[in-house]
Amino acid sequence: MTHAAKQIRTEKIIGMTGTVLTTLMFSSMIEVAWNNYMDLTKIWIQPSLTIISNSIWLSYGLLRKDIFLLIANGAGIVFAVITIAAIFV
Repeated sequence: MTHAAKQIRTEKIIGMTGTVLTTLMFSSMIEVAWNNYMDLTKIWIQPSLTIISNSIWLSYGLLRKDIFLLIANGAGIVFAVITIAAIFV
C-alpha cells in the first residue's frame, strides 16, 4: 500500500469515527427534547446555538464536499430542531 493510500485510509477511519461520536453526542439531546415535551424544562438556548454552529460547519462541509462534516452537523441540526420543537408540542 502506498503512502498516499495509507493516508486516505487513515483519514476515512478518523472521519468515520468522528462522525459516529459526534452524532452520538448530539443524540444526547433526546433527553432534553423529552423533558421539554413533558413540560419539565424549557431548554432552548443550547439547541439554538447548536443550530447556528452546526449550520456554519454544514456550510463549510458543503464547500469542501466533506461527507463527514455534512453527516455529523446535519444530524446535530435535526436533533436540535426536534429539541426546540418539543417545547411547543
